Amino acid sequence: MWKQLSDICESPTVEKIVKAFEHLFNGKVILEFPCLDLFILEIGRVGVEYIGKENKTESIEIQNAEIKIQEAHAIIKAIERFKLENNDFEYSLRTLRKKITEIESLISQPSLKTSQNVFEMDFSTIEDEAIIQIELSSVKKIDPPIYALKKTHFQVCLYKAIYNNCEVAVKMYQAVHPQADWNKIYKEIRIYQKLSSMASNQNCFLKYYGTYVDQNSINMVMEYYPDNLMKCLAHLQSVNYRFTEELIGPIFYRLLSSFKFMKDVGVFHSDIKPHNFLVDQFWNIKIIDFSISMIKNEDITTTATGQFPIQDTEGYIAPEIKEARLNKELNARFNPEKQMFSL
Repeated sequence: MWKQLSDICESPTVEKIVKAFEHLFNGKVILEFPCLDLFILEIGRVGVEYIGKENKTESIEIQNAEIKIQEAHAIIKAIERFKLENNDFEYSLRTLRKKITEIESLISQPSLKTSQNVFEMDFSTIEDEAIIQIELSSVKKIDPPIYALKKTHFQVCLYKAIYNNCEVAVKMYQAVHPQADWNKIYKEIRIYQKLSSMASNQNCFLKYYGTYVDQNSINMVMEYYPDNLMKCLAHLQSVNYRFTEELIGPIFYRLLSSFKFMKDVGVFHSDIKPHNFLVDQFWNIKIIDFSISMIKNEDITTTATGQFPIQDTEGYIAPEIKEARLNKELNARFNPEKQMFSL
């Protein structure tokens, strides 16, 4: 480790820094090796200095800035995996975030395609139906947002709103980076529309009302449910509630039937967890968040490890996939049609 640290200090690169943090994370968190904090702090210091050196706002070119910003995000993500109680370390992170914010402010905001051609996309596996567009003026968002998260390329917000005198949910994607890939958002819209066309009390699909463009954001308007299943389960656990088979049976039947239908039409959710199930007071369950879902014959990923692995959430992945990643297997593969371990 000392040799690796010396190499990073002499000739730092984002690859070396992130790889070192990965080794340290495995050693500290998984293998529970003691006395690694010194290495973590020192490599964190190198990472902060590297970002500051590579991202000088007075001289950096815009094109290079986009690349350097991605490197900065990679290093920050690696550092923040460690929960160290160290004031200097926290100060370094705050300084790093501030630096990135300054640089991002210099990068021009992306311009969204006009509403005339923003939905003119060519897709092949889910029927090429027209995107349902609704008027911006017909939707009244209620501030503040229920949920907000800034990702590398998009700001994602969830609002409660009023549409046609009914409560609805509005999921907003706002571009915050020139390399934002709108195709991922269009794919999510297509999935919602397809499943909404089959929505009923016998399945777990939300009603999807339509999409509208507002400046540099795309807004998805859908059925509103107040709670997700994780929140509901946590509350019931706190009051020692016990489920009966009579209640669980119909719920699981509807869930299994819904996922079977999704498989038949070539949609694989890829992030099954209680947070992505909405529930009402009558135990109607609705499946949400198709942001990392896959469509058969279009973008199926079958690698569990490697450069472009399947996306998922830690704690809800099948044990064989988790084991392959821990063992650093380079070519582990899986069948995306069988992602039902989480359920």
